[in-house]
Amino acid sequence: MSPIERLRRILPGNVDGGRLRIAIALILVVGASALFWASRDYGVTAPEWDGQVRGIAYNPSHLFTRREAQADISPEQIDRDMAQLAKVTGHVRTYTVGKGLDRLPEIAARYGLTVSLGIQLGPDLEKNEREIETAIATARANRGTIDRVFVGNEVILNSFVTPDQLNGYIQRVRAALPARIKITTGEPWSTWLLYPEIGKYVDVVAVHLFPYWEGVDVNNGFDFMQRALADVQQEFPDKPIIIGEAGWPSEGRSKRNAEPSLGNEAFHIRGFVQLAMEKGWDYYLLEAYDQPWKIS
Repeated sequence: MSPIERLRRILPGNVDGGRLRIAIALILVVGASALFWASRDYGVTAPEWDGQVRGIAYNPSHLFTRREAQADISPEQIDRDMAQLAKVTGHVRTYTVGKGLDRLPEIAARYGLTVSLGIQLGPDLEKNEREIETAIATARANRGTIDRVFVGNEVILNSFVTPDQLNGYIQRVRAALPARIKITTGEPWSTWLLYPEIGKYVDVVAVHLFPYWEGVDVNNGFDFMQRALADVQQEFPDKPIIIGEAGWPSEGRSKRNAEPSLGNEAFHIRGFVQLAMEKGWDYYLLEAYDQPWKIS
């Protein structure tokens, strides 16, 4: 029996050949779409993990819109987040001391958390000055809680400041704080290789490693990370290397061979924390809470 004859049996009334051909085309399209999405929904095998995560990058929870992300964060919200994060990690990394987040180290200390303090830098130099002054005061007031200060995050990648400007900021923060607090800045592995001069004054090199953004298949992600870290270590043989950000998205757009999905996210993160433990890597997962405002 032909496809048209079968459809004549299931479609009501008198249907001409042209309408039947349209119906067949629709069925084929729907069927192909279902097969495509079914092919992306698959199980993965990943090592179990019941230990604590070494570190987590933190932006506050419950930020769903850009307007909410720009508002001040209350101490009560920070307290709720720190209480929750203390169950899975002992170490959080922040990105700014603005919007009330200068209170975070004081609150985190209540839960035994160590804080890597972030200084947000951008093209607005006056705003940078205020951020640096607040960060230095915050670090001095919380010396027992803060272990590192990140002077800027991907500011060279985004051309917010020049390498010379960034080095000036790094030197200024380094001179203002005790040697126990280590100073760094966060950039992708490739930026450290393209602009090695930004490593001149840092105490540690903080590398962002995302195989997804490089278009690397999830199964090859760990090999990519190890090669990238080896390249950075070769460039900075006398500096400790840490992973400032690592992770995999649960949804979004594909990047060449890199597919975002819950399965791939679980596979990558579970495998990564296990590999990091075996290799002795210091790292921060990105990130503690979803930030839907970033794509709104």
